[in-house]
Amino acid sequence: MRVPRKIDREEGLLSLDFLIGFTIFLIALIFVGVMISGLLVHLQSRTIDYDAVAYRTSVVLVEDPGEPANWQLANLTYPEERANVKRLGLAIQKNYPGILLQDKVEKFFNDTTSAGCLAEGKFCNPEDYREKLIFGDYPYYFNISLKNLDVPSPPLTVGDPIPDRTRYGYIKRIVKIQKPDSIHLYNVIPDSASSLKTASFRFDIAELYDVPPPYRIDPLNQNVSILLQDFSPNTTGAWPNITDIQICTYPIALTGGGCIGADVYEDSPRMIVTIDGNKEYDSGDPATNTVTDTVSINLEKGFFTRIGYDRFGTIDLIMTFDQNVTNQVVYSYDSDSAASLPELQSAVLEVWVW
Repeated sequence: MRVPRKIDREEGLLSLDFLIGFTIFLIALIFVGVMISGLLVHLQSRTIDYDAVAYRTSVVLVEDPGEPANWQLANLTYPEERANVKRLGLAIQKNYPGILLQDKVEKFFNDTTSAGCLAEGKFCNPEDYREKLIFGDYPYYFNISLKNLDVPSPPLTVGDPIPDRTRYGYIKRIVKIQKPDSIHLYNVIPDSASSLKTASFRFDIAELYDVPPPYRIDPLNQNVSILLQDFSPNTTGAWPNITDIQICTYPIALTGGGCIGADVYEDSPRMIVTIDGNKEYDSGDPATNTVTDTVSINLEKGFFTRIGYDRFGTIDLIMTFDQNVTNQVVYSYDSDSAASLPELQSAVLEVWVW
C-alpha cells in the first residue's frame, strides 16, 4: 500500500525484476563455482597430493581387511561377486593392523591387463585397483610391490613401471604375512586292531576361533588339507574301498541327518578327494575307489561358508569304507594334527603413486 506523501525510493520495497535478476545471478555463480572446481583438479600441488594418496593407499592395504572382509573368497568371473568387492584391504582384521592375510595377498597380485580380464577370474589392471583401492576421479598411475623377507623370491608387484622422475608419492611399510597351517596328518590303525568302517574328522570351529587371528587355524576362510595314511589289506588280502563321503553338522551326524555328499558341488569352491596320490574319488564308481596307500582330502577355501556353516558350528567329515580301517571314533582337525602351524613372515610393502 502506498504511503501518502512518500516517493517510491523511500518505501523500502524491492521490485520483482530485481528479485528475479538476483536469483539468476546466484544460480549462475554457483554453477560457475562448481565448474571451476573441476577444472582446477589438475592444478593441485602434485608432490603433496601424490604423497597423500600413496599414504592413504598404504593405510587401506595394511590396516583394513577390505569390504567385505572376506573378499578373497569372491569368484571374480561372476559380475555380481566382482561388484560386491568394494575395497581391497589386505589386513587379516582391523584389530591387527600390519598383519596381512596370505590368501588376500595372492589374490590381490593376481591381475591381468587383457581385454577379457572379466572372464579370467583376476582383477583388471588398472581399472579394479583405481576403483577399489586408489579411489578418486583423478586417473593416478601406481605401482605396488610386496617383498617377503623370510622367503627368497622375486617381489610381487602390480601396476605400471616406476617412472624415472622425482615427482611421485612414495611410502614404505614393514608388515607381517600370515602363512596358514599346512596339511593335517592322520594314521589309520592296522587291520588287526581296527574295529570301525568310518574315519571321521571333526572341525570345532568355535574352539579354533578362540585362538587370535594371526595364529588361527581357519577352515572357513582357508584351504583344508587332510592326509589319511598307512592303509593295509585285511586278513584275506583285500584292500579297503571308499563307499561314501559325507559332510554333516554335529551332533546331527550321530543320527545320519543334516549331511551332504562330497560331490554335491562340482564347481569352485569344492572338495577334491585323491586316492593313492593319482586318482580322484568317484562316488558313481565304487570299483575305482580302492585305497592301497593314502587318501588326501582338499577343501578349497570358502567351501564350508558356501554350504552354510559359520564360526559357531561343529562339522564332521565322515568317510565310510567297506571294511574296518580304524578304531578311533573321531579325528580332530586342530593344532595337534597340523604338520606346521600358522606363522608370521616379515615383508616390505612399497607404494608409488604419480
